[in-house]
Amino acid sequence: MRVPGALPLFSQEVQRAAANSGWLLADRLVRGGGSLVLMVLIGRWLGPRSFGLYSYALAMTALFAPIASLGLEGIVVRNLVLNPEKSGKTLTEALFLRILGGLTALALLFPTLLLQRGERREALVIVLLLGGAYLFQAWDVLDHWFQSRVQSRYAAWVRMPVFLLGGTLKGFLAYRGGSLVLLAGVALLEALAGALGLWLVYRLLHGPALFSEFSLSGAAALLKDSWPLVLSGILVLSFLKIDQVMLGTMASMSALGIYASAVRLVELWNLLPQVVLPSVYPTLVKRRGEDPGSYRRTLQRLFSLFAGFSLVAVAVNTLLAPILVKSLFGKDFTEAALPLSVLSLATLFHFTSAVRGQILLIENKTIYHTLFGLIGIFVLVGMNLWLIPLFGPVGAAAANVAACLVSGLATSFLVPELRWIGYVQMRGFRFAWR
Repeated sequence: MRVPGALPLFSQEVQRAAANSGWLLADRLVRGGGSLVLMVLIGRWLGPRSFGLYSYALAMTALFAPIASLGLEGIVVRNLVLNPEKSGKTLTEALFLRILGGLTALALLFPTLLLQRGERREALVIVLLLGGAYLFQAWDVLDHWFQSRVQSRYAAWVRMPVFLLGGTLKGFLAYRGGSLVLLAGVALLEALAGALGLWLVYRLLHGPALFSEFSLSGAAALLKDSWPLVLSGILVLSFLKIDQVMLGTMASMSALGIYASAVRLVELWNLLPQVVLPSVYPTLVKRRGEDPGSYRRTLQRLFSLFAGFSLVAVAVNTLLAPILVKSLFGKDFTEAALPLSVLSLATLFHFTSAVRGQILLIENKTIYHTLFGLIGIFVLVGMNLWLIPLFGPVGAAAANVAACLVSGLATSFLVPELRWIGYVQMRGFRFAWR
């Protein structure tokens, strides 16, 4: 018997999304879990200072990554779903913008590095090599085509073996005491191999012809939709990375190495929204237009699901923090247990914010990404300036939690037209707890 208005739990559309999520999960687990293993090995073999220096280089590169990506992923996938007959034109314009964005990011990154002093100046060459990957990552637009067709398995088939090969080489270099410059060079080659692989698979699947149709007005339209996401992306990445940059600047690379080990363990949980949401996104776009009631019910289920995931993450990281840190990173990193316990609380607000971000994108209210991110970054920077001198890595962790609470949840109640989202977010925690 079917209840009127109930969702068909095993419809073909849902099954395709589930299968797509499976491949995304495998890809993100292999690459995310592999990255964690690799960073653990670097930490164990090279010690807190070298680990802090490498983490500083990664953080600096990440801060400029939104300029390179231009926040185009969700916009491009949306346009490909709604206008599949214009796929070739959309992808060409997106690729043009991504290459331009990568060059701009590098042009801004280099003079920033020249201003660094002391320990931080050692990261210059490492950051430039890591930043060079911006140009090869422009070809990720081909993955957007796979996502729009709920066929992310093809991108996974490329990325997983490329990552495993590159990760094995980086692990070998770390074990042999190789320099961080060599590790960054391998990362650059890994990005090149990934771009070539995506292009090959795209051609084999007879993807829409590229470079045959292009217009500056079309590229400008993409940029018009995505520019709030660029600013929001900078602010979001600041949530994830500015604490590491500030800690490395205000304390030491060794203190940053301690804190970065805790960050790595928390970031592993953050793979979950990255895996599930891209597969659900095309379905949400369709349901909003076809059945608003079904759209709202699906959103509530998503918020409840991710609230449950976040509660599990907090429990695991808090209860097992000393064991996790010592067994994975070694005795030199035992001080990371307390920052890990504190930082894990941010997962609660990161997960619910990720789902909210899909709503803002679908309903073309991306300007609020920027507003909420701006509010959060002020909280983050201000509290870091206050807490890092007092408590070091623990202070940075507390500042991160406060910023995520404000930006990811509290801000939903600031705008009248978005308060319904805030209530859905709160109900998600209540349903997950029950």
